[in-house]
Amino acid sequence: MKDLRRYLNTMGSCLLLGAAAAVSADTVAPPAGRPLDVFDRAALASTGHTDLPRALAALLPAYRFAAPFAVNGDDHARAGSLRGLAPDQMVVLVNGKRQHASARFYTSDQAGRGSVGFDLALLPLAAVARVEVLSGGAGGRHGSGAQAGVINIVLDDAAAGGRFEASFGQRRTAIEGVPRFGGAVVDDVAGTIELGLSGNLTEDDGDGNDLVLQGSWGFALGDGGFMRLSAEYQDRNSANRAGYDARQQYPLRPDGSFDVRERTIDRRRSAYGDPALEELNILFNAAMPVGGGVDVYGFTFLGTRNVETFAPFVRAVDARNVPALYPDGFLPKLESDIDDRSFSLGLRGEHWGWRWDLSYNQREDEIDLSVADTLNPTFGAGSPRSFVTGNNETQMSGFQLDVVRGWQPSWLAGPLILEAGVASASEEYEVETGDLASYFDAGLAGVVSERLPAASVGFAGFASELENTRDTDSAYAALRAAVTNRLDVSLAARYDDLDDLGGQFSADLGAELKLVHGLLLRAAAGRGFHAPALAQSTYNRAVRFVTPAGSRESGVYAPDSAEAAALGGGSLNEETAEHASVGLHYAPGERWSLSVDAWQVDVEDRVVLSPELSGGVVTDAMAAAGLADIDAVQFALNGADVRTRGIDARAGYRLDVRRGVLDLDLGVSRHTTRVDDLRSLTTAAGDAVTPFGDRAAAQLEAEHPELKLIARAAWQRGPWDVQGRLTRLGAVTDFGSRDVERFEMDAAWLLDLDLRYRVNRRVAFGVGVHNLLNEYPDVRPTGADQPVEHSLYPFSGYAPFNAGGRLMYARMSATFD
Repeated sequence: MKDLRRYLNTMGSCLLLGAAAAVSADTVAPPAGRPLDVFDRAALASTGHTDLPRALAALLPAYRFAAPFAVNGDDHARAGSLRGLAPDQMVVLVNGKRQHASARFYTSDQAGRGSVGFDLALLPLAAVARVEVLSGGAGGRHGSGAQAGVINIVLDDAAAGGRFEASFGQRRTAIEGVPRFGGAVVDDVAGTIELGLSGNLTEDDGDGNDLVLQGSWGFALGDGGFMRLSAEYQDRNSANRAGYDARQQYPLRPDGSFDVRERTIDRRRSAYGDPALEELNILFNAAMPVGGGVDVYGFTFLGTRNVETFAPFVRAVDARNVPALYPDGFLPKLESDIDDRSFSLGLRGEHWGWRWDLSYNQREDEIDLSVADTLNPTFGAGSPRSFVTGNNETQMSGFQLDVVRGWQPSWLAGPLILEAGVASASEEYEVETGDLASYFDAGLAGVVSERLPAASVGFAGFASELENTRDTDSAYAALRAAVTNRLDVSLAARYDDLDDLGGQFSADLGAELKLVHGLLLRAAAGRGFHAPALAQSTYNRAVRFVTPAGSRESGVYAPDSAEAAALGGGSLNEETAEHASVGLHYAPGERWSLSVDAWQVDVEDRVVLSPELSGGVVTDAMAAAGLADIDAVQFALNGADVRTRGIDARAGYRLDVRRGVLDLDLGVSRHTTRVDDLRSLTTAAGDAVTPFGDRAAAQLEAEHPELKLIARAAWQRGPWDVQGRLTRLGAVTDFGSRDVERFEMDAAWLLDLDLRYRVNRRVAFGVGVHNLLNEYPDVRPTGADQPVEHSLYPFSGYAPFNAGGRLMYARMSATFD
């Protein structure tokens, strides 16, 4: 694996600090008025998934993780979302400490476009004791980005014992929408190529093979301390869901007939599906008393992932190809080397009635990007065939002090709990340029009749060094009180001072009223904000083209760039959000419970990425700004106001049956999104531009399934555990770039089964299948009026679930004292 030596050296240097590391796993009572879902290790493991985001998506209806495919590498670091909001509109904590988002800025045509997200798959599932999900706005406590809620991952802190699990999965599937190929019929007279296609292509030999090894070991550390080491290794093959290419592949002969190779060439040269990856993640978690009622604590996480996917195939006849280098065309290979490092170290204790926690936290996510098996056509036959295309890196660090104290005033029915804290944090986002040849025009293309990139084909290199920083000072206070025996209230307020956005105030109010035994009415409301991610404010990747009209350029530009300013763009402002919810929770006993919550989130000045803007108004605006060589522009902006409202419901029932115990669980999350007040910008010439128009707004409204339902039945008797899970995902619409490309993907049912047998108290074996019925999202429309990409890449980036098909797996687990 790339940089493995550096990785192990870093791990060794952190080992001593990691031995003094771990945050308390104690959970502070959640604020009144909002639901808190808790999933322990057993629940996560019962899903059969080996990574955290998929396991969480299988348990929590409000969490979406579709895992779409992308042809520009955005699927190398996938992100989920809560309640249909953007991936960066939630806060992720590990042991109560705020985590960093990925360095990846999503530009693909898929859900989450224009945002950044949290790559939860890098966290070893073996290290997790439980996951707590607080749904609803929590800006008064957690600050920026908590519109949708908070996910807190609590790490295992057991001082003894160990676990090991090995899992192997393989796709065995007939790919609905990708037919079998029976040969090509080439007609020189008619000038046509027709493919013999029928049925569905079957994949079952190495397709998506996935080996996962993970374990966790605990050790006593001093008198009353512990250290926990968790590790995960994954090796996964790619899964190809590409279609067949009926286009002409080679130049015609001098007599106008087809090249003889048209009859024999492999017509499935594209590769499109889950990426191949190799991944190693290690986490140290520890705590140790140092005297005087003080503990030293923290955690150290080190993760590395090498990912490989492919850009669109370039045919031999394509003007971008150099036949001397690739006589049969070429398939550019995109590679990402992702290094993620996280470190928290602090002191905690209790003195004079106050619990206090002082910590230093540092996070870093770095993505090295490259492309191989490609070329820069302007270099001709002397072009390199592989390129380093750049580096994206995000960092955050800072100090945090939290204090908690409880009182029992005589005028209250229960304790009054005060939480307060201050924090100082620094963030940085950097882009390093790629090899010169990955973005440079060498001038050897000559006179061209078609548009050629003066860059590495498949993924052009970053041509500019970029850097952006932000410093934030924060203070918060939160109160929770039992006003009467029936009424609890909570209030939280926070002030954040950001050096680029100024002061921001957030507040939340919640209440819970016990109506009768077991029946609770809850309500909450508040105001929060979301500071634009530094990647959204900074990302700039333009590509220079050689055209018959001369050198031209297009791409994604920073919001405050000259290109964006020519269309009225400028620096991003913060999003502001207002949230409200009301719900009922009924739990008359231990056997069953029911909860229903209705909620609404209004986001003003939502940060979005514009579609590609081109045409007369754009070219005129560019020319007026002295940028006459710019053809098309994309940039992030505060483009619209967005309202999302929904209902979350959950019911659980446990019953003793004649042969064991049966747990039944039903969860439903339904939401709708409405986009209002699309921003109109004005060019220097006075022309109006709506960079985020009606089609883009409609796509934002429809990018997530409105309905997600999870019905689960788990039966346990003696050494046997059997679980069945049925998931319903609602319809999703892909609006495409033209009216004719619009299509709706129907709702689907996904069935998962998992069976586990405990040989003894230490060893267990299991088998299972995800997507037993082999469901696939509807394929994109094809035909003469549709882009050829719809045939080559049948599944939309907005597909409501992963287009991988049936996955069968086996696993073995062992525990040690």
